[in-house]
Amino acid sequence: MGNNTFRFQLGNIDWGDCGQFSLIVHVDCDSTVIGQTHCVEAHAFPDTLCTPVPNWSGATIEANATCQDSVVHLQLQNISTTPSATLNYIIIEDDVVLFDGQKQYDGNETFNLEYPANGHTWRIESQQEPGHPFSNVALAFLEGCGGYQSLGYVNQFSVNGWTPSVNQACVENTGSFDPNDKQGFPLGFGDTNRIRPGQALEYLISFQNTGTDTAFTVQIRDTLSAWLDAGTIRPGASSHPYTWNLSGPGVLTFRFDNIMLPDSNVNLTGSQGFVSFWIDQKPEVPLETQILNTAAIYFDFNAPVITNQTLHTVGVDYITAVKDFEKQEVPTIGVQPNPAEKETLVSLPPGTERLMVFDVLGRPLRVLQVRGATVRLERGNLPAGMYGLRAEDKHGNLTGAGKIIWK
Repeated sequence: MGNNTFRFQLGNIDWGDCGQFSLIVHVDCDSTVIGQTHCVEAHAFPDTLCTPVPNWSGATIEANATCQDSVVHLQLQNISTTPSATLNYIIIEDDVVLFDGQKQYDGNETFNLEYPANGHTWRIESQQEPGHPFSNVALAFLEGCGGYQSLGYVNQFSVNGWTPSVNQACVENTGSFDPNDKQGFPLGFGDTNRIRPGQALEYLISFQNTGTDTAFTVQIRDTLSAWLDAGTIRPGASSHPYTWNLSGPGVLTFRFDNIMLPDSNVNLTGSQGFVSFWIDQKPEVPLETQILNTAAIYFDFNAPVITNQTLHTVGVDYITAVKDFEKQEVPTIGVQPNPAEKETLVSLPPGTERLMVFDVLGRPLRVLQVRGATVRLERGNLPAGMYGLRAEDKHGNLTGAGKIIWK
């Protein structure tokens, strides 16, 4: 269909039927960088409801993130004709919540936010309309607008907004890697891979036959963490057809019969495979609980290959907020006088080359290119109230934050 979009006609599918097809894509080495994230999204149709849904107004919030010239364009839209409730939203740059706010949407109303394209990873999330049958969050993200100054943030958070007819998978470019490994998505925030309570996890187990002959059968045995609810397992995509079963105290087994996996010396691409599955946390997992997981991969009758161990920590501080800047030792921007009437003198941290002014909804109002340690900030036509200040270096990295009150 153009623009890297493909349509597959599946025909009639009975309730409970399942199937799969695979795509093999090659990364363009000349136009990509190590660490860059590539996403594939599948959208199944029809995706509409046949019956009314009680306790739902009909409003639906949709999020979009696009790169337009030198601007990151973030958008929230009510795509229905029904007005929405007042909903919370947040703006995230890399792994820091820059702004949070609330918005009520009229029918078909669009809410636009723009930020300078600084090469960082931007993300917008909105609470979904209460009672929505499919979704509880609308989200969109963007990496690489204005270059690649920061990488590795896309998969720290969920890349799916819980709409059953749409699923997205995102993978980073890597150099050398262990061909038999396990990953848990979202990766989580910080060194301890923090995730929110109740966050569902998707595990991806990759394997490769690095032996000296064809592998006829591959088995993957995954003893699940006691903090995961085995009754919620949803088997996912794979490289080859498989069967699966659950036995013992949360022992999940995937079996690939007659896989005929060549060894890597004969066919490097054909020697590889993968399988994925979704699983929920158990209810009321205590905060600071660590969810650890490994898998054992059996090639025919050989001793198992043990994957790396994944780690997720359940916590309420699964993301850094603007109010936590002082914990990161980010300097506070000096403003004198503050409050001010017409103008004020702003003292900037070393290395600052750009000063941004935001309103309380997080919308950028001014972007000033600066040199030196101080800049005179004029009020102009801004109404009385509180405004946010953000100082950045030439790469768009945060050097300081503060507030100004015009009276």
